[in-house]
Amino acid sequence: MRFLLMLISRVSLLGGLSLLLLNPAHATQETIQNLDASLRSPRTLKEANLTAQDLTPLLPTQPTAVEPTPADAGTPADSSSSTFTYRPLPPQVGASFTTGPGVGYESSFGSIEGFVPLVQTPGKEIGYVQGRLNLDTAADPGGNLLLGYRAFNPATNTVLGGYLGFDIRSTGNQTVSQLGAGIEAILPAVELRLNGYLPVGNRSREIASSSVFTDSITATSSAPRFQGNFLVVGGQSLRTTQTTRLFEDSLAGFDAEAGVKVARWSPVGTLKSYLGLYYYGSPRVDGFVGVRGRLEARINENFRAGLSIQGDREFGTTAAVSVAFSFPGIGSSSTAPQQLAWAEAGNFVFRQSTVAVTQRRTTDIATASTGTGIIALLNPATNQPWFFQHVALGGAAGSGTFEAPFSTVESGLAATRGDRNDIVYVQAGSNPGIPAFTIPANVQVLSAGITQQIQTVQQGLTPLPLSGSGILPGVTGTVTLGNNTTLAGFNITPPIGNVGILANGVQDITIRQNQVAVAGGSTNGIQLQNVTSTATVIGNTVATNSFESNGIFISSNANSAITTATVSDNIITTTGNFARGIFIVPNNSAIATLTVSGNTITTSGDFADGIALLLDNNSSITTATISGNTVTTTGADANGINTELQGGSSIASFRLTNNQIPQSGLNNVRIANFGGQTICAAIQGNLAQNPGAGGVNFDLLSGFPLVVLFRVIDLPNLNTNNNGGTFQYDFVGLPTANYVNVASCP
Repeated sequence: MRFLLMLISRVSLLGGLSLLLLNPAHATQETIQNLDASLRSPRTLKEANLTAQDLTPLLPTQPTAVEPTPADAGTPADSSSSTFTYRPLPPQVGASFTTGPGVGYESSFGSIEGFVPLVQTPGKEIGYVQGRLNLDTAADPGGNLLLGYRAFNPATNTVLGGYLGFDIRSTGNQTVSQLGAGIEAILPAVELRLNGYLPVGNRSREIASSSVFTDSITATSSAPRFQGNFLVVGGQSLRTTQTTRLFEDSLAGFDAEAGVKVARWSPVGTLKSYLGLYYYGSPRVDGFVGVRGRLEARINENFRAGLSIQGDREFGTTAAVSVAFSFPGIGSSSTAPQQLAWAEAGNFVFRQSTVAVTQRRTTDIATASTGTGIIALLNPATNQPWFFQHVALGGAAGSGTFEAPFSTVESGLAATRGDRNDIVYVQAGSNPGIPAFTIPANVQVLSAGITQQIQTVQQGLTPLPLSGSGILPGVTGTVTLGNNTTLAGFNITPPIGNVGILANGVQDITIRQNQVAVAGGSTNGIQLQNVTSTATVIGNTVATNSFESNGIFISSNANSAITTATVSDNIITTTGNFARGIFIVPNNSAIATLTVSGNTITTSGDFADGIALLLDNNSSITTATISGNTVTTTGADANGINTELQGGSSIASFRLTNNQIPQSGLNNVRIANFGGQTICAAIQGNLAQNPGAGGVNFDLLSGFPLVVLFRVIDLPNLNTNNNGGTFQYDFVGLPTANYVNVASCP
């Protein structure tokens, strides 16, 4: 009753105060004194005219539940208490930094983010908005906005939630955006998440392009003709445009992960491990699957750090490190287990923080006609036009064009440029006789007397107009070859004692379809001395008529090495002692591949072998093939085919096949090993008959009977394989222990 009277007196006091404020002019001194006394608060129950009994009815009959205070930070409250009061989740602000490159992005980026509860029932549910602003190290901005809902079950301390979102990003080339959605389940023992991403707008955009133009002319008629210094055909001008475009595509996809706690060092501090999959694709990019593993350490209520490693076929294997700060942070209001479980509903959503993009490059090629005309045929070795210096012997002196040719070979040679495109093309004309000349490096000298063909880019093997006349221009002196030169189609008759064709200390030479006749002792028709790289001698007709005048002579010393030597389809006639048809003499040098094939050889002097190989002083031939030749020798002690090794020399693989030796002055085939290394020979399909007095069809000869010097394929069957009739062997100084029958050579 007294508590009620006190309340009434306070109401009366408020009424007097109101009167004083509304009408201060009517206030009396007594009123003011009464008001002053009323404003003085009673200091005791007695001054308030109250007793403890008066207050008892107003006190609550039971106490109000309050949050228990743990004895220390590591002791959780009793989670079974039904009186626990959950506190509202506060807004969160934070900053983070994530390294790049990663899935769908190249540069590291920093972020500022916020989490704001919109509505919540503490301990039950929360609706929220989350925003993020990104800025990468290339100064390209981006961000996202999420609207989400989470429900909390206090009985199981479980959070279930979902969200809808919108992302936007500048890549530096374009602005891309996407819609997002996700669901999550945060349980005491495990966390589960599923996020989806769907780009909107133009998903593929061309961000760069470049074009390269190539002008060309293609032949429209197959009949070549000369014009000026060029070999030309009718053609069409074309322009080929190669356009390269670079596209940037935004990727649609999803990611999913599951995680568990692996360590706890405080009520808030935890280490979690996650493993998940992701899938992305676009209309231009085939879909691909990746695997991601990550660790997240919540150091305290404010700081987080993370490491993720992911791999897929589009972006390869990448690793990203992230650090983050948030305020006030999880556990800032309470470390009670119930509140910490509920506080998980106030965490930032974990998802791809930026729109994923990738790039694709395409190349388009288009060709269009730009006109018609003539085109010069190109040399495949240089991709430049062949350049002809025309010569009409005995005619008026011109400039070397087809319309105004030079009158001498010397003039044509002097006009060459040495760029591997020069051809001196000689018409016989009145053919007064060409004096001796030297071919400069990288030049071909061709006559129209034989059919001439050259390789061209546009038409492949192309015949030269006017060639094949049958009239070979005559040369009255020695023709000397330089590096990378060709001589074809000449009739060479030098003075007595002079070599017909000479190549000395040069490389890459071709001697083709010439007629050579020389006279005088020790004078070779074609002489290659210390030639390196490639040497080709084909289709020539060679005649010599004196002592030691060989048809084709190839010698080399320690300063030369031939990779490929070819002597084929020549017709060789020699008259004179020691005048061999083909004589190959490596001395302390090497030939990688030697081919002597298809030649027709006739010799009529003593010791004038048809084909002779003499290796001395550690010389070597890796592969020697003597095949398809027809050899006749009539002089005393003249072997058809004679091979001799001395001074540690070797022939690793020796093939002697399909030769015809109808007559020889001594042995049809002689292989002698005097101090060389072991020879491995395949001797098959030869026709060898009528050896000379004291000779045999096949003679293995050795001066060192204590070493195995011969490995011969199918030696016991030489009779049948070589079709030699009564085939005789003569193993002079060669016990059977010094040869071995083998199936093949190295």
